[in-house]
Amino acid sequence: MTMIITDIINYLIILVVISILVINKKLPLDIGTSLASTALLPFFLVGIIFPVSTFSDIIQFTVYTQFFRAEYGIGPYPYGWEQVTDFFRETVVHISSRLYSLLPLPFIDTFRSLGFYNILIYVFFITYIYSKKILSKKIILFLIFCPSVALHYSIGLRETIVICSTLLTFLFLIEEKYLLFIFYFFVLFMFKFTSAFLLIIPIAMYFIFLNETQGYKRNIKIFIILISSIMFFVYLINNASLIIEFINGYRNNRYREDGILDITFANNFLTMFYMMILGIPKFFFNPSIFNFENSFQAFIAIETLFINIFVIYIFVWSFKISKVRALYWIVSLILCGMVFSYVVENIGSIYRYRLPIYLLYIFGTVYDINYYTKNKIKK
Repeated sequence: MTMIITDIINYLIILVVISILVINKKLPLDIGTSLASTALLPFFLVGIIFPVSTFSDIIQFTVYTQFFRAEYGIGPYPYGWEQVTDFFRETVVHISSRLYSLLPLPFIDTFRSLGFYNILIYVFFITYIYSKKILSKKIILFLIFCPSVALHYSIGLRETIVICSTLLTFLFLIEEKYLLFIFYFFVLFMFKFTSAFLLIIPIAMYFIFLNETQGYKRNIKIFIILISSIMFFVYLINNASLIIEFINGYRNNRYREDGILDITFANNFLTMFYMMILGIPKFFFNPSIFNFENSFQAFIAIETLFINIFVIYIFVWSFKISKVRALYWIVSLILCGMVFSYVVENIGSIYRYRLPIYLLYIFGTVYDINYYTKNKIKK
C-alpha cells in the first residue's frame, strides 16, 4: 500500500508541473489535459497489463537508479544492487540510471516508478516543441496518444530519452542551430549508439540536399561535401571488411539474443544491400493483420497498418509542397528500415527499433516542411 502511495505522489507532482505550465500559458488546456491523462498509464502497465518479465530491463534500471539515490544519501540501498551495478558498470544502464536519479521526483519504490520519470521528461519535451509554434496541435496530440509512443514513455526504459534526443537532434539540424544539434546527437550517441550511427547518413544527406546556403558559404559547403564524399568512399573501400564484420557482429548478437542460431551473413556490400532490400517488407509490415500470433502482436499489427497509412498521407502532403524534401524524408525512412531489417529478426525487436524511425519521419517531415514554408513566406 505504501508503494502505491509513493507512485501517487509522483503522479501528483507531475500534475502540479502540468498545471503550472497550463496556468502560465506554456501549454494549452487540451494538451495539458492530454498529458495529465496519459500520465496515469504507469499505474496500469507494468505488473497489471504486462508482467515485469515483458520489459525485464526495467529491473536493472530501477535498481541502478535506487543505488544512485542511495549514493547521494537520499534513500536506502536496494536489494541486489551489488550484482546489478557490477554487471552494468559502464553501460547505457549506468548512464540512463544516473540521469533518472537526478530528476526531481521523490520516489522510486516500484517497477512502475521510472515510468513517471519518463513522463516528466516527455512533458517538458512536448512543452518545448509546442513553444516552437511549428507543429499543429494534431501532430502534438499524435505524439501524446499514439499507443506505442504512450507505452514507451510510460515504462521505465531508455526509449523516451532516445526518442526525445532523436527528434531534438533533427529539430536543431532543421533550424541550423548546430551547437544544440551536436549536443543532442551526442546524447543520442551516449544512450543508443546504434541509432546515432545509423542516422549519420540521413544527417549527411540533409546537409547535401536540404541545407540552403548562399554566396561564399555555398562554395564552402560544396567543397566540404566533395572532400567528405571522397574521404568517405576511400574509407569505405579500404575498410569494407571491417564494416561488414561490424554489421554482421551486430546481426549475430541481436539474432542470438532472440534465440536464433541459424544465421546467414553477407560477405560483401552487394549481398548485404540485396538482403536489406528483401527485409523491407518484414521491417515495415510485420506483424501484419494476417500473421499475428497473440493479442499484443494483433495490437501492433493494427497500429502499424494505421501508421503506414499516416506515413503515406504525410508523404503525399509534403510532396505537393516540396518534392525534394518529401523524397529526402521518405528515402531516409526506407534506408533506416533497410539497415535495421538486416540486423533484427524478432518481432519484438522490430517493434522497438521501428518506432523511433516512424516518429522521426512523421515529426521530421512535418517540422521541416512547416519550418521551410514559414521561412519562405518571411523571405
